[in-house]
Amino acid sequence: MNAMLYVGLAAVALIALSLLLGGCGLLVRRACGLPVRSTSDLLLAPWVGWCLAVLILQIWHLAFPVDRRVLLVIAATGLAGLLLNAGEIARRAAGWPWRSRWMALLIAAAAVWVANQTTTQPKHPDSPLYHIVSVRWATDYAIVPGLGNLRNILGYNSSFFLYAAMLDNGPFQGKFHHLAGGLLLFLLLARILHGASRLLAGDRARAWHVFDALFLVPVILYVMGDYGSSPSPDVAVFALGVAAASELLRQYVEAEGREEGGLSGAGGRDREACYAVFVLSLLATVGITVKVSFAAFALTLGALALFARLKTHARGPLLDGRTAAWIAGGGILLLGTWMVRGIITSGYPAYPSTFLGWPVEWRVSAEMARRNAESVCAWARMPGVPPEQVLGNWRWVWLWANRMLRNGYTVVLPLTLAAVLAPVLHATGREQTGARRSALPWLFLVLPIAGLAFWFLTAPEPRFAGAAFWILANGAVALALRSGDALRPRMAVACMTVTLFFSNVDVVQFVKPWNKDMGPVKQGVVEAMTTRSGLTVFVPLVDGQCWDAPLPCTTSRQQLDPDLRLRVPGDLSRGFVVGRQTL
Repeated sequence: MNAMLYVGLAAVALIALSLLLGGCGLLVRRACGLPVRSTSDLLLAPWVGWCLAVLILQIWHLAFPVDRRVLLVIAATGLAGLLLNAGEIARRAAGWPWRSRWMALLIAAAAVWVANQTTTQPKHPDSPLYHIVSVRWATDYAIVPGLGNLRNILGYNSSFFLYAAMLDNGPFQGKFHHLAGGLLLFLLLARILHGASRLLAGDRARAWHVFDALFLVPVILYVMGDYGSSPSPDVAVFALGVAAASELLRQYVEAEGREEGGLSGAGGRDREACYAVFVLSLLATVGITVKVSFAAFALTLGALALFARLKTHARGPLLDGRTAAWIAGGGILLLGTWMVRGIITSGYPAYPSTFLGWPVEWRVSAEMARRNAESVCAWARMPGVPPEQVLGNWRWVWLWANRMLRNGYTVVLPLTLAAVLAPVLHATGREQTGARRSALPWLFLVLPIAGLAFWFLTAPEPRFAGAAFWILANGAVALALRSGDALRPRMAVACMTVTLFFSNVDVVQFVKPWNKDMGPVKQGVVEAMTTRSGLTVFVPLVDGQCWDAPLPCTTSRQQLDPDLRLRVPGDLSRGFVVGRQTL
C-alpha cells in the first residue's frame, strides 16, 4: 500500500478507535446516571472507555486468545454507547461556536500527524526484547501458565499488551504498534488542543486548561521519540498520568471555587464530584495493571481525589452508594483479575514482588524474582554495575546525580520550571492584583512529588518516572498563573511553547513523511535450542532481538534454563515449568 494512503488509513483508525472508546466511556457515564454536559465530558470519555476495554480484555484472555472477536465486543460496546448518547452529543455539537468546529479539524489534522510519526518500525529498545513477544503470546494463546519461566520479563503481566494485541487485526495485523502508543498520545493531544483553544479564546479558561496546553511540546517529543511507534507500557503510564493529573487539578481548582463561594455541592454538582472520584480511582487502578511501579502515584491520586471531595461536600455521606459501589466493584474486578493473571503467569500476584506467592507448580523461583527486581533497581541507579555493589548503600547517589544533570530536557528543565519560574510567576501575579488565593489547589503538587519520591527510592531512571517531572513543572506553572490578569496565562503558555518547541524539536523530522519502513514488524534472526526435556526454544543470534520470532522465543542463551519444560508435552498453551520431570 502507498505510504501516504496507509498514513491516512492509520489516521482514520485513530479517530474511529477514539470514538468507540468514547462510546464505551459514555456508556459508563450513563450507567452512573449522568448525561453529557460539556466538551470536557466528551474528552474524558475515551479514557474511561479505555479502562473498560482493559477490564474486558483481562477477563477475556483468561479463556481465549485476544483476537478479532474481543475487538468486535469492545467495538459493539462503544457503538452502543454512542447510539444511546447520540441525542446529547448532537445537541452539544449543535451549540459549538465556529472556533470549536475549527478545533475539530485541527484534531483531525493531529491524527494525521500522529499517524505519520508512528507508522514505522518500533524504535524502543525493549520492543524487540519483550514487547513484541508479549503481544504475540496474547494473540496466539489464552493466558499461559508459567510464562515467566521461559523469560522472567514475560511474567510482568502488563495489561497494556492485551490492548496492543487487540489492535493486531485487519490492515494492522503485524502492525499493531502503529496504533497502540499513538492512540493514547492522540487522545492526549485532543485534550491539549482543547485546553489551548479555551486559553487562546480567553473565555472561562482555567488552570487545568493551562496545564493541558503546556503539555503540547512534551507530547510532541514523546510521539517523535522512541515511544510513538512502540507498544511500550511506558506510553500508557505517561498518558494515564497526564490525563489523571489534569482531572485532579480540575477537581482542586473547582473545590477552591466552591469553598470560596460557599456552595453546598448538592444536586447535579454533587453527583459530578462523586463521578470525578470514580474516574480518578479507575485511572489509578488501571495504571497499576499496566505497570506495578505506578502504584505510589495511583495511591496518592486516590487519596487526593477523596480529599478534594471532602472539601466540597456539605452534608451526607462522602460518596453516594452508587459511586461507592462502582469504585469498589471496578477496583475488585480490575485488580482481582490482574492478580489472578499474575499468579497464572508467574505464581505471584505482582511479579517481580514475591509477596503472596502461590504454591503452584509453575511458580517462578523466588531467587529469580528477587534477582530480577534487584537488577532493575541497580541498573536504574548505576547501569552496568552489579546489584550487590549498588543496593544497600547510598554511594551511587553522587554519580547518579551527575548523570541526571546531563539529562537536561527530561529532568533539569522541568525541575527548573517548578522551582524557579513558578515562584516568580506567582509572586509577580500577586503584586499585580494584591489578591490572596486559597492554598488548597497547591495540594495537587503532592501527586507528582510523591510519585518522584517513590521513583527515587526504587528505580530512578528518567524513563521510569513517566510524566511526573512534567506534571510537577506544568502543574506549578499553571497554579502560579492563577494570580494576575487574564492575559498572563496566554502569554506565558505561548512563550514557553514556542521556546520549548524550537529548542527541542527537529522541525524537519516534525513534518517528514518519507523514508518509512512501515512493516510489518521485523522477525528476529534466531536459532533453535533444545532443553533437557526435548523442548525447542528459539534464541536470537543477537541478544535481546527476538522481534516477532516464532514462539517460544527467549532473549539469550544465558537466559534459557536447561531444565525448562512444558507442563504438557507438545502443548505450549498449557505452560512452562522448570525442573526435571519425575516419572
